[in-house]
Amino acid sequence: MRSVRKTPGELDEEHLVRLVARGDRAAFEELYRRTSPWMAVRLRRRCADEQIVAEVMQETYLAVWRAAGAFIGAAAGGTAVGWLWTIAARRLVDAFRRRAHHAEPPPATARSPWRARRRGGGARGDRRWRGRGASVHVGQTIWLLGLAATGFALLVAATPRTRLLALTPVLAGAAVALLVLPSDPRRIYVLDKAAAELVCDGPVCVTRTHQARLTGLASHGKKALRLLHGVLGRRAPVSVRENTAVQPEGSTPRWSRKSVLIDFDDDIIAAAKGEELTWAVIAKGMVPGCSPVGWSGTGGEDIARTVAVDWVLGDLNSMPGQESPNLRREVDTQARAVRKELEALPRAKQLSRINAMRAAALSCEGDALDALTGGAHR
Repeated sequence: MRSVRKTPGELDEEHLVRLVARGDRAAFEELYRRTSPWMAVRLRRRCADEQIVAEVMQETYLAVWRAAGAFIGAAAGGTAVGWLWTIAARRLVDAFRRRAHHAEPPPATARSPWRARRRGGGARGDRRWRGRGASVHVGQTIWLLGLAATGFALLVAATPRTRLLALTPVLAGAAVALLVLPSDPRRIYVLDKAAAELVCDGPVCVTRTHQARLTGLASHGKKALRLLHGVLGRRAPVSVRENTAVQPEGSTPRWSRKSVLIDFDDDIIAAAKGEELTWAVIAKGMVPGCSPVGWSGTGGEDIARTVAVDWVLGDLNSMPGQESPNLRREVDTQARAVRKELEALPRAKQLSRINAMRAAALSCEGDALDALTGGAHR
């Protein structure tokens, strides 16, 4: 008896993606109809700019149409929905980077479990070694005095002419403030050298502000450095230190090949407990993250980071962080698939892939996951 072929509406997402890989437009339309609503909701939770959301949606489904075959050969146990979201999350970070390049920090809304989001308050507010420059305070003061003077003048103005003249202080204040305020966003914040002074236990250093955390970090930092040296040799970092670089929001972060730079407000470091802190330092030494300053990474970086830590430790562990359990499982599933592909290669080839991944991650000039997989997950 002949089996009845199912219509696209009766198939699950995995089958739809496989049909899309064969050029089936009806399957593509059904996949879009089924997944685009929740995709748009997720993207809007991470970015309030509707134009960016629309562009990311378009780029995501164009990538799905062109590269659906990659899911068949590379997912190895991952879900089609997770694969689709990984593409979207990476396109969203690309859009953030483009916006940052033009000095326009992207707007954000709710906190994101996938971590393509602006970091909120919490530990970030404890960066007492970073303060606003004197010119910023002067400019703000001039502007506020102009506002106050105009407000008082408007209260006592009795005629249209005097009300118009009352605007003079605020306009003058704005003009002077623009001359005083720094034109380079990098000059908005300055370093408090006393608070940012490093306190060290051997190769592990933190700022004086966070000196109380040094005891808990030192042993795990030293262990992480030993493990990294064991697999990377002369390419391994030789120190762990708190990152005191003052960079404007939305700029591309700068990393060091010789030092593992950590932030105590980073999701991975902040959530790490006990031995997890060793994993977290290894993770930041291998794939520190290239999302714009003030934003956390996305699925692709999480997958590469998880595989890198597994490669160093010889055991696949879930990275500490604030992801939802479902997305954490998705990252782990895809990480196992990538790890399996990596293990199938000769050891020398594995090391070559790892070094390429780390080079891309440290320079922020490439995609760490693409480098790790040889482009199989592009």
